Amino acid sequence: DQFMQVAMIAQGDFYNTLNAPTDERIKIFRKIFCTEFYERVQERIKSDAKEVNERKMSTKRICVIGGGAAGMMAAGTASSYGAEVTIFESTDRLGKKLAITGKGRCNVTNCCSAQEVLQNIPRNGRFLYSAMENFPPSSIMEFLESHGCQLKVERGNRVFPVSDRSSSVLECLRNVMHRLGVKVQTARVQE
Repeated sequence: DQFMQVAMIAQGDFYNTLNAPTDERIKIFRKIFCTEFYERVQERIKSDAKEVNERKMSTKRICVIGGGAAGMMAAGTASSYGAEVTIFESTDRLGKKLAITGKGRCNVTNCCSAQEVLQNIPRNGRFLYSAMENFPPSSIMEFLESHGCQLKVERGNRVFPVSDRSSSVLECLRNVMHRLGVKVQTARVQE
């Protein structure tokens, strides 16, 4: 049918506007389609918007084992994608080891490329290729600074929080998790 042919042509424009409010999508389609198709298009947009919202609302439940820096980052990231996340830590608090890194100052990363990091791994650094390509040092720096933890670069390209306290990084990660609704379960589970 003619409507479906026109809809298929315009589908790309529609999916490019999925993040726009429904009313804006309707206006875009009003421009794309002839007036006689408008009502059918409006119904389809509302139906597609409902489907997209339902997909967003169908949350995954994720459990993260370990409340260190990586566990907190994983929990925060999964939660930012809409998952319902609970982090389990066997000690009484999150980020216990993070608090003592860099003599309490927390050497976050090095200010260099992923390739430079990999070149300085003493042996068998191949297992880090994927992680470094997907999340290079610049990404962790950008993440922390965008969430309020200001950083500085010292000799040897070492990156520390401006406060010189590891608690600044820990507080930043905890705030991100709190803001995103990550649940935390500490201490060992009793049988």
